[in-house]
Amino acid sequence: MKFFYIVLFSFWPLLVNGQNETLMDLIDRGDDYRKEFKFDSALATLQKVALRAQSINDYEFQSRAAVGMAAVYVETKKFDLAIDYYHDAVRFARLWGNELFENRAIYGIGIAHSNDQNYDSALYYLQLTEKIFIDNNELEILAGMATIMSDIYATKGDYGQSINENKKAARIYNEFGGLRQEANRYWYIGNTYLTINNLDSAQYFFEKSFGMGESLDLSETKTWALQGLAKVMAKRQDFRNAYDSMGKAFNIAVGIFSSNYDSLLLDMSEKYRSASFELEAEKQKNLALKQQRSKNVILIIGIALIVLISIWLYIVD
Repeated sequence: MKFFYIVLFSFWPLLVNGQNETLMDLIDRGDDYRKEFKFDSALATLQKVALRAQSINDYEFQSRAAVGMAAVYVETKKFDLAIDYYHDAVRFARLWGNELFENRAIYGIGIAHSNDQNYDSALYYLQLTEKIFIDNNELEILAGMATIMSDIYATKGDYGQSINENKKAARIYNEFGGLRQEANRYWYIGNTYLTINNLDSAQYFFEKSFGMGESLDLSETKTWALQGLAKVMAKRQDFRNAYDSMGKAFNIAVGIFSSNYDSLLLDMSEKYRSASFELEAEKQKNLALKQQRSKNVILIIGIALIVLISIWLYIVD
């Protein structure tokens, strides 16, 4: 019996790790279901994880399952349920002892409140998470958070804070090479300055956005920036330059449309050729089958005639 316990405890870490790997597979499957919009399957899978994790007091996977289910409820716009599950995830993450995962769950609470248009609560929870994300150098999350907070402040009419958060987002995007997002943030800053009628600052950031769009060949960014510059010029009564900027924006937009239209035509043409080829192949196949059937019929008739003649000759003899 003593030997049995020694063996059991020797292999116990392997057994637990195997269980965790299985639970991780289920977590991944639930996430895949969510991305495929199979929300019922996602919830069923994640609930299975939660129950199994609860049965072995595994706080890690109870927390992961709760975050997964919260994400499903955010996408299905059941924000109260999402917030409840995020709070569960926070509690389990604390028992697990993973501060970063706890912080991500708190961030999720902020996102859910933001989507539910409960902006004060959203700001409260998002701001709670910033320090730990900075300490862990979570740049993509920090850039996304600054972007969300800038939108919230703009919605609340606090344009100064909105501009500050957008500048922060642009700076962070630049740090990890998110240059497209950085260029778009400059457009948002310019647009906010335009809203409060600060035309010089608006022009500066629209031009900065356009310059990055030009160097990175971002057609849509250039179009937006030129449209913004046209609005600035129009407010200054400089209609010639306003018209010029709108004309350039229009030409780029036509180019985008033409490119998309050409791609669509090419795709349709390829599909048509593929369908035509398949149709022709099917016709040839059917024709070959008909010809083979005809040959088979002739062969059968020939064999039958030979048999009949043989029988007749046998009878005559």
